[in-house]
Amino acid sequence: MTSSTSTGTGGGNDGVRAARTWWATTLGNAHGSAAFGPPTPAAVQEARGYYFDEDEAGEAGEAGEAGEAHQRSRPAIKDGGEDKARSRSADSDATLVDADGACDKEEGAEEAAFAVDGSSRGVIRRRGVEDEDEAGGWRMTDRELYHRLQNLSRYPRSTIAIARRRLLVEMAHVLRTVDCKDPSSILSLPTRFDACALDGFLTAQHAATSDKFRAYSQRRQAAFQQARREGRSMREARTAGCEMFDGGQAQCIEWLRRASVVKYVDGSWLAHLLRTTTGCSGGSGGSSDGSSGGSSDGSSDGSSDGSSDGSLTGSGRGSLSLAAQRRAARACWQVMSEELGDGELERSHVAIYEALMDRLEGAGVSAPPKGEERAFTEYAPAGDGASRRKEKGDNKEEKEGKGRPSDSQGNARCWRAAVVQLSLSASPLEFLPEALGFNMAYEGLPYHLLVSASEIEELIDADAAAYFWLHVSIDNADSGHAAMARLAVVDFLRAAAKEKGTQFGDEMWARVKLGYALAEAVPTTPVLSSSPCEPNDATPPHLTSTALARDDVDPPSAAEARAAETRRRSVEATLRNKAATAFGVHASVHAQLAGRSVSDWLDPAHIDENAPKLVAAIASSPVWTQPGDAAASRFVREFEWGGKMFGAMTAREVDGLKAWVNGLPRRHATIDDDDDETLLFQGDRLKQAAIDVVGDYLAQHSAASETRFVPDESLRPIYLDGPLVAAHTWSALGETVYANIMARPDAQRPRLEEQDVLLVHLAQQQDAPASRQRLSQRTLTDAELRALVPTLLVSAAPLEHAISASCGRLASPLGMACVKVLRVLLGFTERTAPPATAATTAAAGSADATRDLRDVGCMGTDDVEEQRDGVWELVQVLRARLDGDTATLDSAPPPPLPQQQVPLDALPRDRQRQPCHFGLPALVLHLGADLWSDNMPVLLGMSSLLVGELLPHPRVLEALQDDGAQAQRMVELTTLAKAWIDYAIQLGLKARAMRGVPDCDWARLVEQGEQLAYNGIMAAIAPAA
Repeated sequence: MTSSTSTGTGGGNDGVRAARTWWATTLGNAHGSAAFGPPTPAAVQEARGYYFDEDEAGEAGEAGEAGEAHQRSRPAIKDGGEDKARSRSADSDATLVDADGACDKEEGAEEAAFAVDGSSRGVIRRRGVEDEDEAGGWRMTDRELYHRLQNLSRYPRSTIAIARRRLLVEMAHVLRTVDCKDPSSILSLPTRFDACALDGFLTAQHAATSDKFRAYSQRRQAAFQQARREGRSMREARTAGCEMFDGGQAQCIEWLRRASVVKYVDGSWLAHLLRTTTGCSGGSGGSSDGSSGGSSDGSSDGSSDGSSDGSLTGSGRGSLSLAAQRRAARACWQVMSEELGDGELERSHVAIYEALMDRLEGAGVSAPPKGEERAFTEYAPAGDGASRRKEKGDNKEEKEGKGRPSDSQGNARCWRAAVVQLSLSASPLEFLPEALGFNMAYEGLPYHLLVSASEIEELIDADAAAYFWLHVSIDNADSGHAAMARLAVVDFLRAAAKEKGTQFGDEMWARVKLGYALAEAVPTTPVLSSSPCEPNDATPPHLTSTALARDDVDPPSAAEARAAETRRRSVEATLRNKAATAFGVHASVHAQLAGRSVSDWLDPAHIDENAPKLVAAIASSPVWTQPGDAAASRFVREFEWGGKMFGAMTAREVDGLKAWVNGLPRRHATIDDDDDETLLFQGDRLKQAAIDVVGDYLAQHSAASETRFVPDESLRPIYLDGPLVAAHTWSALGETVYANIMARPDAQRPRLEEQDVLLVHLAQQQDAPASRQRLSQRTLTDAELRALVPTLLVSAAPLEHAISASCGRLASPLGMACVKVLRVLLGFTERTAPPATAATTAAAGSADATRDLRDVGCMGTDDVEEQRDGVWELVQVLRARLDGDTATLDSAPPPPLPQQQVPLDALPRDRQRQPCHFGLPALVLHLGADLWSDNMPVLLGMSSLLVGELLPHPRVLEALQDDGAQAQRMVELTTLAKAWIDYAIQLGLKARAMRGVPDCDWARLVEQGEQLAYNGIMAAIAPAA
């Protein structure tokens, strides 16, 4: 996967091919010369210039043995010690809060440090400046957000909301700074999507890169020949005229190390796109025809009155079909899978780069930390080692600081790029079009990739450059990642126009272009040279951190969160009860709320789905509500004496309304500063300003924009410990947990405080493992099979968050096995089976060395152009057939056969389904969000039973037998997936390559997972029986 410039659609490769041929023939085999091997440890130590920080109290165990090794090898810091060195950020106008909560005080900054998700690490106070984009207040550094986005389960409450806020600010920055009339910008393309125009643009971009590289190759060839004429050695001549690394090998190594910030999260913007909850609307649930509804609260910050009823790609009253969303997401998932090596560790791009970093560090020095580890945020450059080395020479300009930029300019943009990539998939139901556009730009062929690959090969060797040449080939525009990215965009936009009309298609096209422009506007490479390859452009200071909102840094306790949720639901219930009588009365009211009339909101036929959105729209409307102050809120006063609706609510209902308003977080918090009044928490204001900019842009492309932005609240988890621990039943799980996951599908699910107690109780409710009957031996009736449809649909969910986590954490045998399982269950072509002897392989801690990966090709566009059915698609067929013949279930006439896939949140609206039918799906989805923990063996145990016994159950195959090919497909998928699940379990039992998974009793927990799955299935079919 490459960055930032141009994609082609085939052709235009002659310049690249000719240049590559020249490099091969001119340089010959000299690239592998021993003279250009790794530098000495002393030279590496000088180039590194890093230090490690101790893990924060409360994050014990995060570093593990690797962290202890880093501590032992950490060089001492003189003149003030570690704390003083750590307390200063790269930016001169910011103060970094230390791990213990103390901060290096600035003038005018007397406030105590705040905790965000239980940690004050990475929280800075920035002085305000005139530009509102660079306003002062509390912010989170990019390094900290980078770490938290790769460890979401440790920071569940605010991280996604902060990341999504940052993404909106970045989009607005692009729209403010990019010239939309510049023909080199995709924003200059017509507002109506035209595939031919897109192809022409991409081809022109690709050709421009080829021409630029051809000119570069000619300059290098001339420099080579001139050096030879001057009598310089072949070694010297080979590197003559280097443009990206004009400082030589040491500078090249420094660049590679700094670039690791981005390389370790390559492809992360695609990680969350394809999940079991794809297509869920949040809050209102999806419709039976597969369309999606609004957000969990239904609100949006996107209109002038703070209204909302939108979700993924449009309004809650009809987003793009689930099938269209999953087609686009599956195309992207194939790209992500190839980034991960398709489950082969030797091919994992992150593993390849990690091996390069380990090698370049040299012998006798501890291996560098991995990208997902806390130590990595301290390891990545704290100073410009290359500049320091140059200063030892005679370059006066460098000595005076007029040459290379400081670290904040040279590497801050790498942290920024990585944060943007991680943030883009933080709210996948909302930003699919932008992710598709970003992917299309990023998978193109950038000039800097060709230059860096060439010069790294010269300065170090061919092995060091292999990572970069791999991306040149695998990202190709004919059958590689660039081609897949383009196919996903074209298919998505054609579906949008076909399903919802040309105006909706225009709006989605505008959003795709915005995502593309974002990728182009965010450089991904460090700056260590003044060459034309990478100009010295400084990262704007306000884009090196993210503004915090009050609710980020001062979150309510779990009890307070539950109380707030209870108040909100009470108001929703009141509005539902009033709808029937109030609907007609408000027919003459012309005022609108969130772009809809009051009568429309109160329509009794849709009040169940409208109520959550209406409550959120009222809460975010400054006209009607002053959060935290019911007495000043017009909406409350209307129901009191003197108001137009006095008597419409009882005194108790009005009290409930007041309690809800008083509990809403205030919009701004201020403090008197020495100079002026400074907003300390500006996240909401800056986010709203960004939404306004994006909204204006979309309004120019669509006469009636359907895009609405979900509120931060819908991205924050709901804490459910009390109800669950008290109930200890599958019905409670289905009634409480499942409903809340469907209401906030993008929110992280925090670990339950008494999860172990709950799991033990649920696992003991049925037969002991030794005596339980295999599911395949139990006959299932139609009613029982129908009760199991929700469970069948989440069969791939136990491991799906493996992809959603850090790309680096997957660079292990266990991670690769998870990728294999998911590839099979999702329907992608998988040509390899697990090693024949899993125990031997696990003992070796690596993949089977006897397998020749040369026989395993790269599927490329083959799996995108012809998307074969996975388990999800097959179960949807099964569901449609069962729903099409319900005569055996009740006396009501059977409904028409559903022709489209339905999302998970639509299933509870079927009145024949009971809460116990959703107990096991709820547990799978909840535990899966914290996969890289001791939940891993439990989830593998669940997968073993679901994939090994339930999916290939004879009754399931019989229901699919109308088309023999579908039953056979289910057998093929489950057989291969079960083999990989068993292999993953064996890896865990041997305690090998457990990257990110703590030591635990695997055998017991795997058995517990199987028993939990069995008990959940029995609980679901008991009422049906």
